[in-house]
Amino acid sequence: MMAYIISSIFVLTIWLAGIYILRNASLRYAALQADAGQDSAVDYLNSSLLKISEAFISCRKDFEQTSGYKLIQECRDKEFVLTNEQAEQIKKSLYISFGTFRPYICTFNGQLSETELFCFIMALLKIDNNLCGQILNMTDSSVRSCKTRLKGKLESESLRFLYSETTQK
Repeated sequence: MMAYIISSIFVLTIWLAGIYILRNASLRYAALQADAGQDSAVDYLNSSLLKISEAFISCRKDFEQTSGYKLIQECRDKEFVLTNEQAEQIKKSLYISFGTFRPYICTFNGQLSETELFCFIMALLKIDNNLCGQILNMTDSSVRSCKTRLKGKLESESLRFLYSETTQK
């Protein structure tokens, strides 16, 4: 019984020492961040935006080589209604082409649905609500509603900036 008490006190002591060390490390980190000031935060934001922008541009170039992109261009030029097969082809092209961009989008506050993911990417590609709705099998008002919800979920400053810069007309 005595060995159990001694070993429990020993484990508790190690645990408390670990908490104390972790607390001191986090306080030092907070102090370093405060000393770094605004310049560090601005540099981080700029580098983060650059990485996200580069990732988006790279994925967009991949997408522009797909048959899904060609279908979107035809819809923009001739304004015809997509069939279900064509809409699925476009979604598949978007999904594959923007696979490497997905990790950047995962910085949203909360769970991001597939519909919101597609709406975000199509907004960045400046696809209008009507065509977006055809691709996602939704009404225009549902697409607008989805984009409104999406704006509330943008957590990363760089994603918010990218979204506002690419969706302004």
